[in-house]
Amino acid sequence: MGKIFWFSATGNSYTAAKKISEHNKDFTLIKITDQLISSSPVIRDDVIGFVFPVFSWTLPETVKEFIRTADFRNTKYCFAVITMGGAAGRAGAVLRKLLFKKGVSLSFLKEVKMIDNCIYLYNPTASKGRDYIDKVLAKAEKVINATSEKIRNREKNIGISRNILGWPLTYGVGSLFPKQYPGFDKKFIVSDDCTGCGICRDVCSVSNIAIENNKPVFHNKCIICMACINWCPGKAINYKKSTIGRARYHYPGLSFSELK
Repeated sequence: MGKIFWFSATGNSYTAAKKISEHNKDFTLIKITDQLISSSPVIRDDVIGFVFPVFSWTLPETVKEFIRTADFRNTKYCFAVITMGGAAGRAGAVLRKLLFKKGVSLSFLKEVKMIDNCIYLYNPTASKGRDYIDKVLAKAEKVINATSEKIRNREKNIGISRNILGWPLTYGVGSLFPKQYPGFDKKFIVSDDCTGCGICRDVCSVSNIAIENNKPVFHNKCIICMACINWCPGKAINYKKSTIGRARYHYPGLSFSELK
């Protein structure tokens, strides 16, 4: 038996984790943010995996926090799959170091390119249309299927990019990313197109959103995952005016309830 710990905003990483579990029937999917409810979760499985997206060329803070607080015991094989829209930088190296400090040796790592969602900085590649999205995700699925087989065979290979730009991007830009968190959600605007459906609340990975008077209210815990903006069916949530008119994206065919 084993566990796959996943974190996902628009569904890319969750879908990857789900596909890996389908190829490895003895794996259980565990949402990382659910585990953080415990102050020090104890992980006793001999096989564990992590599936998550790159945030600014490094790990999401929720993934870092989980690894720092968890008590790992008996781990014999540890794998990771990192999804990304562009480049992962040295995110894999950051993960390996965090796990090493917890007494866990990373055995296998694969970076998988999917569709980006950093809508507040630029118009995501989803703007290229459904054909482009389908092409990228079809290629990603082949990579994930091959990766699933390698994991099932307990192969060992750590594919961390050695691109020289990875160092300044991860340890420079990436290290500064969390400094944007305080007050970030104060710049969200909600238009009259909002119906109060609550999807934004349900997909928020850090329970930062409440629905009051049929409108989302943000509580200053945002980690800039962009789930609320991308999942809103009425495109009613925007970051200032910069995201108005930009393409939204979440994994095609995936229900928001699976990320709930």
